[in-house]
Amino acid sequence: MALAQALSRRRLYYGWYIVGLVFVTNLTFSGIGNFSPAVFLKPMTQELEWSRTFFSMTISLGMMVVSPVSLFIGPLVDRKGAQLPMLAGGILLGGGVMALGLVETQWQFLVVRGLLVPLGIAALSQVAPSVVVSNWFVRKRGRVLAITTMGMATGSMLITPAATFLIDALGWRQAWTVLGLSAWVLVLVPVALLMKRRPEDMGLLPDGEPTGPQTGSGRPTPGPEVTWTRWEAIRTPTLWLLAFSLPLGMMGMGAVNAHMIAYLTDMDFTRQSAAMIFTTISAVSLVIKPPWGFIGERVAPRYCLAATFLIIAAGIALLTLAGPNRMALYVSAGVLGMGWGGILLLQGLIWANYFGRMTLGRVQSTLLPIQAVLGALGPILAGLSYDTLGSYKGIFLAFIATEVVAAFLMLMARPAVKPGQ
Repeated sequence: MALAQALSRRRLYYGWYIVGLVFVTNLTFSGIGNFSPAVFLKPMTQELEWSRTFFSMTISLGMMVVSPVSLFIGPLVDRKGAQLPMLAGGILLGGGVMALGLVETQWQFLVVRGLLVPLGIAALSQVAPSVVVSNWFVRKRGRVLAITTMGMATGSMLITPAATFLIDALGWRQAWTVLGLSAWVLVLVPVALLMKRRPEDMGLLPDGEPTGPQTGSGRPTPGPEVTWTRWEAIRTPTLWLLAFSLPLGMMGMGAVNAHMIAYLTDMDFTRQSAAMIFTTISAVSLVIKPPWGFIGERVAPRYCLAATFLIIAAGIALLTLAGPNRMALYVSAGVLGMGWGGILLLQGLIWANYFGRMTLGRVQSTLLPIQAVLGALGPILAGLSYDTLGSYKGIFLAFIATEVVAAFLMLMARPAVKPGQ
C-alpha cells in the first residue's frame, strides 16, 4: 500500500503502472501456460508414448472444466479487485508447471495440466486483466489494451524459443521446473505490490483526468455509469452473439497454436526451425497490436473483430497450401499474426464498450463456460484429425469455415441496450 501511494503522488498516472503489471502477467500466463505446450507436445508424447489427441484433449478439457470458476472471479473482481485471484492464479500456475516435470502417467498429467495449471491460467487471464485495465482507462482503452495484450505476443516470442533451448539443454522435465519458477517470480511480487482495483479507490479518475468539476480538456467529470445485472445482460441478443462468435473465431487459431510446431516437424523441419516460424505469428501480432488499438478507438469493434476473423481464415488457408515451402510458411504465419494480434484486445474493448466498466466482470464472465467449451474444441479436433487421418489439412480447411461464420455473427452483434432503457 505504501509503495502504491508513493507512486500515485508522482506525475505519472498510476493507471500506467497497472498497464505495466498486466503486461507482465499476460506475458507470463500466455508464454508459459498457453504457448509452451506446443514445444513440449512432441518430446513428451514420444517419450511417454501418448497420443497427440490425449495431450491436446487434456489441455483443452482443462479449460472447460475450470471455466465455471470465472463465474465467481468476475463479480469478485468488480467488488474487491483483481489482486487476490491473480495471486492465487500465479501460485497455481507456477506450482502446476513445475509439477509437469514430475508426471509419469496419464492420470497425473490429467490432474496437473487438466486442473491445476488451467485454474492458474483462468485466475490470471479470463476476466481479471481486461476488467482491471478497462476500469482505469476509458478514452484510451483501445491503446492500453493493445499494450497489455502485447505481453501475450511477447510471452510467445520469448518463452517459445527459451523452452526449446531448455528442452535441448536440460530435457523436458527440468525445462518445466525452470518455467514454473519463472512464473512465480514474474507474477507474485508485482501483483502483491502494485495491483489496485479502480482509480476512484485512490482518489483518481479514469485516463488520469483531473478530479475537479472540469477536466483539463474541457470535458466534464464522468457521471454515473450504467450497471448491469447478469440477468439483464443475458436477456440481450448481443451477449449471446458475442458468446458464440468469439470462441468460433478463436477455435482455428487455438488449434494452430497447439499443433503448428508438430505440424512443421512432421514435414522434417527441426524443432528450432519450427519454433522460429511459429514465433513469427507472435512477432507480427506484437507489431500490429498498437494499430489495432487505435483503430478500435475509432471504428466499431465488431467490424474490427469480423476483419480479424477473416484474416485468420486467410492465414489458415495459406498454411494449408504452403506445404514444406519455408517462405510460404513464414508468409502464412505473418498473416495469422495480423489477425491474432487484434482479437484479444478487441475482445476486451467490445465487452467494456458494450456493457460499461462498473459491472464488467460479472457480465463478461457470465458466458465464459460456453466460450471455453467451444474454444477448446479446436486443439481436440486437430489432434483427432492427425491421429485418425495422419494429417491436419482437412481440419484446417474446416476451421476456415468457422472463421467465416464467426465474422458473420460478429457483424450482427450491435451494442447492447439495457432492458427498460
